[in-house]
This record gives sequence, structure tokens and C-alpha cells, in this order.
Amino acid sequence: MASLLEGFWDEAIDDIRQYIEQVQAQVQHRRDREQRVAELTASSGNRFRVEPDQVPQVIADLRSALDRIRDIRRQAQIIANTTEPGSDEVSRNAVRQIGEMAMGTDGSLKAALDAYEIEITKTIAGLEDDLRTYLGVEQVNVPPAAVWP
Repeated sequence: MASLLEGFWDEAIDDIRQYIEQVQAQVQHRRDREQRVAELTASSGNRFRVEPDQVPQVIADLRSALDRIRDIRRQAQIIANTTEPGSDEVSRNAVRQIGEMAMGTDGSLKAALDAYEIEITKTIAGLEDDLRTYLGVEQVNVPPAAVWP
């Protein structure tokens, strides 16, 4: 019986160890990606290059990011409107301060989200303009079908 339990525990521990290794690998991969993005961003001088065939996907990804920002803003609004858990001064003060951090004017989560939304919206508009220009130029430069062999 003891050997059966020992085998069960050994197997469980191995499974847990493998799971932990997978999670650590995922965390390391995410850190590597974040570091790479930081390096590219720092060296880009606030500019980046996107290949024309990738622009529609980048725009879709940025619109998805805007949706996520709006979801986070809604959650922040809910947090800011949380009812005080008690009628004491500490509870009232905590709720007020948390509400200010979530939806205040300066240095709040809302202020950061607003800034992100503005910049992402400007980036989307710029990419759309660039794509329209690119497609217009490409249509002019493509010879008619009769010229192709």
C-alpha cells in the first residue's frame, strides 16, 4: 500500500514540476517579448515600420486593443462607484482614494487609458491613410492586363 501511495505522489509531483516548468517557460517567453518590444520601441524614435500587407491585421489588433481599453475603463468606473463596506472613516477614505486612483483626473487609471486611446486612435487613422495612399499608388503603377505575357 505504501509503495502505491509513494508512486502516486511521485507521479503527482512530477506532473506539478512539469506544469511549473511550462509556466516558467511561458513567463520567460513573455518577458523576452516585452524586452524585445522595449528595445525596438527605444530604438525606433517613436516610429515603427509595418509592411503594407500587414497593415490590415495591425489595424484590427489596434482596434482590439481599443476594445480592451474600453472594457478596463468600464471596470474602473465600477470600482470607482463601489459602495463603502462600512460607515467608519477608514472605509469612506479607502473607497474615496480607490475611486480617485481609478477615475480621477491626474495620474489615474482613467487618465492613462484616455491617453492610450488617443494615441492608438491616431495610429489607426495614420495607418488607414497610409494604406489608402499605398493602394492608390499601387493601382496607378500596375500595368493593364493586356501588357502581361
